[in-house]
Amino acid sequence: MLYLLSFSGILASLFFILTQAQRKQSVSVLSLVTLIACLFGYVYSLFQLNTSFGSLGLKILSDSLILSFLPLVGLMLDKKAKVNRLSIYFILIAVALINYKYFYTSKSEPDNQWELLVEKSEKANGVNFEKALKEMDLEIMPAFNPANAELTDLDDYYLVNIPKSRQDELNKIMLDISSVEGTEYIETNEYFTWDSNVQTQVKSKSSLTFTNDPLLENQWALDLIGASRLYSLVEKNKDRFRQGVRIAVLDTGVDAKHEDLKEVYQSQNSKYDQDLQGHGTHCAGIIAGVNNNRKGIASLNVNNSLLSISSIKVLSDRGQGSQSSVINGMIEAIDAGYEVLSMSLGARITP
Repeated sequence: MLYLLSFSGILASLFFILTQAQRKQSVSVLSLVTLIACLFGYVYSLFQLNTSFGSLGLKILSDSLILSFLPLVGLMLDKKAKVNRLSIYFILIAVALINYKYFYTSKSEPDNQWELLVEKSEKANGVNFEKALKEMDLEIMPAFNPANAELTDLDDYYLVNIPKSRQDELNKIMLDISSVEGTEYIETNEYFTWDSNVQTQVKSKSSLTFTNDPLLENQWALDLIGASRLYSLVEKNKDRFRQGVRIAVLDTGVDAKHEDLKEVYQSQNSKYDQDLQGHGTHCAGIIAGVNNNRKGIASLNVNNSLLSISSIKVLSDRGQGSQSSVINGMIEAIDAGYEVLSMSLGARITP
């Protein structure tokens, strides 16, 4: 909300300043103060996104392109300005198309176009099977790469990419693949996401007092699952509980520098240690957030040593992933020795 308000304020302030300048009027103090205040709010809101520098850079670039409309439009309207209006006209169109293509339409598109998952039978010749699919003008690649392929059938799965020109032939292509010798099974590569529209309603205040975390009073769910009994049980039987149970959160990534997580977070891969959407970080905090640090929420991580939390990113910065990306994340987690895998995902299922 702060981001939208501050960015809208910047647009409005710049509009009034440019209008006053065009009319050769002195710029009002109110416009300047509003612009400065909104700029501070804008910068602050960006830092609250908990995202990587790369994603932050793209966001700033997108906003800068939008802001660039104002002076260009001003030049177009200024009849006395000695500029090539046709050139500015094309620049405006280019800016609009770049913004639309890379910063708006891409947010609703799936992260990859591998539409199908195909399993070949164990006895089928892999070379001949791949050749048959390629002859159908289909792009294919191995779907999974388990560390010990001889112990699993996952190396028999392929991802199939259907050309854009043949997207309307999906059902026919699936039938054609089914008829290929060696095809064991075929299904669509479903897409997963997290639902940003879910509204959480606080049912009641929590009566728990076993940590000093300021948001504990709002965590009614800990009351329902008997978290206080868990704390008491672990405290009384410390020698019977193994410490450092490794948990992997398969989601949008986890913010490794989050103040309520960084003490218990263990990195699996640095590319998983940012979270533009915030959903993976949210889930990681519920599971193993740092307790008794007078910050944020409490978790089930008794003494901050019972659990360790890590991230394996299976959803993109847009919050989307595919069935194959999730399974690959599961394989990576298992191969790395994680004992618990946490996934909070939803999918549109093809009938």
